[in-house]
Amino acid sequence: ATPFAKMKNAPILLTGAENLNNETKKEITRLGAKNVYVIGGTGVVSKNVVSELKAMNLNVDRISGDTRYTTAHKQCKAIMAEEIAVVNGVTGLADAVSIAPVAADRNMPIVLSSPNEGTKVFDEFIKVNSIKTSYVIGGEAAISKDVAFKLPNANRLGGASRNETNAIILEKFYTNRDLN
Repeated sequence: ATPFAKMKNAPILLTGAENLNNETKKEITRLGAKNVYVIGGTGVVSKNVVSELKAMNLNVDRISGDTRYTTAHKQCKAIMAEEIAVVNGVTGLADAVSIAPVAADRNMPIVLSSPNEGTKVFDEFIKVNSIKTSYVIGGEAAISKDVAFKLPNANRLGGASRNETNAIILEKFYTNRDLN
């Protein structure tokens, strides 16, 4: 959700699945928010949470699909892009976290690759948006050569571990910044 949140100039706030977290509720109030985007289906964020948000006089828009892939796809469709980041949709959380700030900064949707179907859910999005560059995040165990080969101008950024992958991302995208 990071690139989507950046596009909306909104923070990402976490909550419990069944009830609105008190700290999150306080932060929404402190921010003076008027709109809330709930990312994920009712199994991730229940209708009860949405009701609590609406009771706070907030406009609530849920972005969800039948799966994590279709939910991510709906977020991608909201972002006009020329490049994408591709992460494993099952085991790629660390890779997604590593690329998220870069993806947000570059207005780059994060595409989830399925171990069984690759980027099938996103193929039309990639084609329609004439994606020019794909950053494949993680090694071949995370995203196969076959999946990477089908992506436009694929650049693999992956190491032997999540830490090495993170270091490669830093080296690639933070060349003009001092990092401590």
